[in-house]
Amino acid sequence: MPETLHVVIPVRGGSVGIPGKNLQLVDGLPLVIRQWRHVVDTLAELIDDGRLDGHSTVTVATDDDQIAGVARLHGADVRMRPPVPPEQTLSESMHLIITTPDPAAVYAIVQATAVDTAGNLHEALTAFLGDLTLDSMVTATPVTHLTWGEDGLIGDRVNRQQIEPVLWTENGLLHITRTYPNMQTGTFADTG
Repeated sequence: MPETLHVVIPVRGGSVGIPGKNLQLVDGLPLVIRQWRHVVDTLAELIDDGRLDGHSTVTVATDDDQIAGVARLHGADVRMRPPVPPEQTLSESMHLIITTPDPAAVYAIVQATAVDTAGNLHEALTAFLGDLTLDSMVTATPVTHLTWGEDGLIGDRVNRQQIEPVLWTENGLLHITRTYPNMQTGTFADTG
């Protein structure tokens, strides 16, 4: 049976590292629009495959008028949210978009800056939607390089192929869950 998926792409306007990064052109499109189109196209494929129903949504949540204007110009559903620190972007964005929780729906966050060039979003969503025993999923990348900390190299200096155990780090592309996000804790987990 097809599921309903609500995707939020949170996009902050106040990037410190690369000012205006979400509006920088990538392949001729603003980064946020490139990611939004990718998500919309991926959901369309999953609807065509019968994995998602036609009630699935993709929303850009932003605190920036310029980002909102560009996104609307390209046809995106945009919701404005108040400026929040980066660590609160996830919960604030979900709370703003999903004012009436649908306990039967699936919820996802896709970062605008996590450009998916390998089809990982489609693969991850297909795997998640195909396994009803999964509650939540995040995408991750193996850490195959040397890791440095405040006191220097962490661990022994070895070739990257010899690093064991394999460590993983969230890559920010996708957070998906069948559990409605808990607004009090800012997490997907039901801690109540």
